[in-house]
Order: sequence, then structure tokens, then C-alpha cells
Amino acid sequence: MRIYFDNAASTKILNRFREDILKVFDFYANPSSVHAEGKKARYEIEKVREYISSSLNILNSKDLIFTSGATESNNMIIKGVANFYGKGHIITTGIEHPSVLNVCRYLETKGFELTYLKPNEDGIVTSDKVLNAIKDNTILVCVMAVNNETGVKQPIEEIGNILKNKNIHFHSDMVQYLLKEKIDVEKLNLSSFSASFHKFHGPKGLGLAYVKNTSKIEKFMHGGSHEKNKRAGTENLQSIILGGIVYRYMNENLSENIKYMSKISDKFLRGLKEFEGKIRLNNKENRVLNIFNIELIDKDIQYILPILDMNGVSISGGSACQSGSLSPSYVLLEQGLSENQAKGSIRISLSIENTEEEIDIFFEILRKII
Repeated sequence: MRIYFDNAASTKILNRFREDILKVFDFYANPSSVHAEGKKARYEIEKVREYISSSLNILNSKDLIFTSGATESNNMIIKGVANFYGKGHIITTGIEHPSVLNVCRYLETKGFELTYLKPNEDGIVTSDKVLNAIKDNTILVCVMAVNNETGVKQPIEEIGNILKNKNIHFHSDMVQYLLKEKIDVEKLNLSSFSASFHKFHGPKGLGLAYVKNTSKIEKFMHGGSHEKNKRAGTENLQSIILGGIVYRYMNENLSENIKYMSKISDKFLRGLKEFEGKIRLNNKENRVLNIFNIELIDKDIQYILPILDMNGVSISGGSACQSGSLSPSYVLLEQGLSENQAKGSIRISLSIENTEEEIDIFFEILRKII
């Protein structure tokens, strides 16, 4: 028996969707074609777009774009805003996903001025820090909704309210937030957000980019007029249809899923109490239910992770995009942890697929290791 506790990296497509995977291949025509098969494909894409938009209170469904994933969405939006203005000041945080941080570092080499805000000891970048960083030439603010390594939620609604009447684009990486809680995009005052379907049991290679129609942004990918003339390239038809089926199921069962995640989250927290003095929880405040970041005191993850893997437990030290690195987590270092503390920290990320029995077995294995 293997235990998969790395759902923040990617999730399994649920068994209930196996038949749907085959059915989506009934749709094969190019959605831009004008014949009957093409119109049928277009209808299926627009049906998914409309449903997701409605569920998130996105007032204009044309503002929702299908991409290959959140990395493309982040690149498209951040570079698109930068290219429109040509110069200016960008505010982000030091704990963003690499697909945001590395784009910002690239823009720095092109002459843009960057401010990287540090979180407090709880991993939160306060709205006051954002407000105090704004300059006359600020064009863009990028703050993730939920950190992918710690699960800590950022005050994006407060930040949105601060930026509401300013001529500043507000972008949020919502990869770890979508379908974890009920979201009202209009209430958050976002200019744009990014997301990936494989984080909530959907297919890989499919993402979302919300770009409000009033946003000043240059087209990133040129070619045809696909995706409301915002992202060229024939749409990933089968994945969009399957992604829509998964999204609808997860959305319609959101309240039930939250209750279940709350139940197993509480069980995990109770299990941690046995290891007081040996394990430290790095994300005590304001976190989503499914992500735990814990420090195994005086241990090193480059030894712990292989031992857990050999014992049938799949977890990671942090972002999957950084998994090949033996360096300590930059997110935890930004939060104020020492290098040794960061090197001893692991991320456990659960999903609705996980069980209480798996949590019991995990703690049995951990007990032996410690």
C-alpha cells in the first residue's frame, strides 16, 4: 500500500471519471471550424467556460481563457502587462511560485523596477506592506492567494480593496486556492488570476487565465484569434471537456469536500501533538485545510524523504518545480526559518482521496523514523 500525500504537486484523476475520459474523444474537430463537428466542439468549450465563470462570479465569461497551465498563465499575464507599459515598478513577494518569481527576475533584467515583499513569521504578506510599497510608477502587483509550500492564505481581498481605485494591475496565482474554498472573483477586485486543473483532480496540461476586460495587457501568444483573441493556438479540446466535468463535480460537492477535509485535517493536527518537541508546524495560522508544512527537528529532508518513500509514503520538501534542488526552501527562509530548520521541513498535502487510516499509518512510519 502506498500513501500519496503530495497533492499540492499534482492530484489523481478520480476513478469516477474513467468513463468520461473515453467519452471526450467523441469530440475531435477543430473548435474554430464552421462545420457541424467544429460547432459542436466550440459549444462544449463555451459550456465549460460559462459554468466556471458563473461559479466564480466572473461577470464576463470572455475574460476566462484556457491555457496549458498556470505557468503559461502567469507568464502571459505578467509579461503582457509589462509589455503594454514598457517600463515601471512591479510589486511581488519573495514567496511566490517560480513561475512568478522567475518572470519578475527576467523583467528586472529588462529594466523594470521590482520590489519583493517579505512575509511575517506566520508566512503572511500584509496589505499594509503592499500599500507602503506602492510608488507613482507602480504598474503591477502580484500576490499569490495561497502559498504552495506552506498553504498559508494571503489577504488578497484586503489588497484588492487597496488597489481598487488605483491604476494598478492586480494579479494573483490562485493555483492552491481554487476549489478549496468558495471564491467570488468580483469581491476580490482582481485584474487577473491563474490556475491549473491538475491541482483539483483534473487533467494535466490545462490551465486558466482570468484577465478582466478592462485590463491593459499586450497579447502574449500570436497566431490565430483563438480564446477571444487573447491566446493563439487550437484549444486542448478533450482536456477542456474533461476538465469541465471534473470542475463541475468538485464545485457542486465543495461544501461536502470542505467538511471532509476539515475532518482529516483535524486528525492530522491531533497526530502531530504526539511529537511535541520533535516536530514543529510551520504554518499554524490562516492556512488552507489540505497543506501542512512541518519541521522534523534536527533532521534533514534529503535523508528523510527517501526513507519515507521506501516505506510507501509519497511527499515532498516543497514545490515540485524545485524538487531537484537540495537547497533549503526559499519560502521558509523568507518566513524567517534558519537554513537548518528549512532543510528539516517537509510538505504534506492531502486531498479528498486520502483517508484517516492513511494518516494513522503515516504517523506509525514517522514514529519509527524519529
